[in-house]
Amino acid sequence: MMNSNKPPNLILIIVLFALIVLACGSQTHATPPTGLIVVKREAAQQLKQNAYQALAEASDSYEATFRVTDEQITSLVALELTRTGQIPLRQPQVWFKPDQIYVTGLVSVAGVDVTMHLICSAFVQDGRLLFEITSAQTDYLDLPEATLLSLTQTINEALAELPIEVEITKVVILEGEMRVKGIEQNN
Repeated sequence: MMNSNKPPNLILIIVLFALIVLACGSQTHATPPTGLIVVKREAAQQLKQNAYQALAEASDSYEATFRVTDEQITSLVALELTRTGQIPLRQPQVWFKPDQIYVTGLVSVAGVDVTMHLICSAFVQDGRLLFEITSAQTDYLDLPEATLLSLTQTINEALAELPIEVEITKVVILEGEMRVKGIEQNN
């Protein structure tokens, strides 16, 4: 019989830890790149400047390239999360590896900090840059396919709402950087 004096959050934490213990050893996780990326306000500002410059250079006859590095994207994401507080992810780290993007960060589940690991790919479809989350895990548990689809949809919907008048023609993810090419959309 359950003691009704225990707060519901404590019971939830106990259940969560039981699931984690059961899951240990049965899960295989993609190993994110190592090395802490230091968040720098200058790197985030440089990323914004690079984006404005690429938008200004793009014309219907010239394909502009926008380049973003691990340090720039990690810095921008960390500073924006701190500023807006809309997404409960702390200490984000983003690494570009050939054809993949690795993202880690801390999320709080029932008051317990858990490391979240995401692996994404990027592609171009109908002149838009789209992302697909191919793997999402906590320290010990894989997130279900439905969650991956929901996260992917949320990211792509947010990108679609940005007022960017550039047709994306190519995206390449390399070691330490992502390059996006595009031309001005004909209105």
